[in-house]
Amino acid sequence: MEIQVKKLKDLKPNPLNPRKSSITQDENLKKSLEKFGVVEPIVFNKRSGYIVGGHFRVRELKKLGYKEVECVIVDLNEQDEKELLIRLNANTGDWDTDLLLQDWDADKLADWGVDMPKSENDEEYTTKVESPVYTPKKEKPNEKNLYDLTKYEELKSEIENSDISIEEKQFLLEAAKRHIVFNYAEIAEYYAHSSKKVQELMENSALVIIDYNKAIEKGFVKLYDSLTELSEIDE
Repeated sequence: MEIQVKKLKDLKPNPLNPRKSSITQDENLKKSLEKFGVVEPIVFNKRSGYIVGGHFRVRELKKLGYKEVECVIVDLNEQDEKELLIRLNANTGDWDTDLLLQDWDADKLADWGVDMPKSENDEEYTTKVESPVYTPKKEKPNEKNLYDLTKYEELKSEIENSDISIEEKQFLLEAAKRHIVFNYAEIAEYYAHSSKKVQELMENSALVIIDYNKAIEKGFVKLYDSLTELSEIDE
């Protein structure tokens, strides 16, 4: 087994990697790396130039400021790389169902120990939701056009000039923020023009939703689910 120290910038993510991870899983992995360091080498296929095992670790190591990492070097053809990619990732993260159904042979996946997810044609419910694709349609909006503070400012002035306790003012000022009006059409356009970091922060605030599973994890669709259940009960 050949082990080399490689620069993180030279480790390309495998486009066929069928795993995805949640924010919680990423945070737990980051904490583990901070405490214990890298206790398992990354697996790198020198023939294709892609990572085969350790995608999430490479991603978090970059965030932690690492510049290089030990790698197990393999020399595999395309088919063997695909098989090893599945075998190494069988017990980490969550399956990207769409990618599995699109790019992988179900019989081979079963032989490698993977329980295939149900397709949309199976008589079961699916959580697949088509999220919008945000592409620029015009110039980037000015930040001032993304929200309207008119009602909030009126309430803020009224609260600050009132004869009530500091604690009451603090509570009411926080509550008044509910009256800030957001222009989501402009926000979507702003998102399409923004940097990756700004986009990530906007997603975390649910200003846009591009990942339904992420929205579930953060609790942004609980109200929708509750209303759906009530609707079904009513019917």
